[in-house]
Amino acid sequence: MESETGDDVPIVGMEFESLDAIIEFYDTYPRRVGFDWRNRNSKKNADKVVYHVMLVCNREGKAESKVDETRKTYPKGPTGCKARMIASSDVGGSWIIRVVKLEHCHDLNCTNSSILRRNKVISMQVK
Repeated sequence: MESETGDDVPIVGMEFESLDAIIEFYDTYPRRVGFDWRNRNSKKNADKVVYHVMLVCNREGKAESKVDETRKTYPKGPTGCKARMIASSDVGGSWIIRVVKLEHCHDLNCTNSSILRRNKVISMQVK
């Protein structure tokens, strides 16, 4: 699904037919922009059906390290990034994006997006 701007950028109010369609849509956006994402949480109703998801930047949160930052050769991990997308289903079963925050507090690298965890594909011969 494309927005009015012609880009596949998530915007509040976009509607999808299923949770799988939302995840597929959100999987392509970070790949183009250059960050990895994860499902932070989801809520289920009494019938164990998911009705709410929060998809966040993989660097969301804070990490405590026992190693001094100056001694690390490649500092990485959670940086407190607030980029996220929240979606929920309505009564009719369609999914609507409710909240979108696209601002990251770290550098994005779309040239190396193929090495991000979600974008790696391992062939059966390697497994």
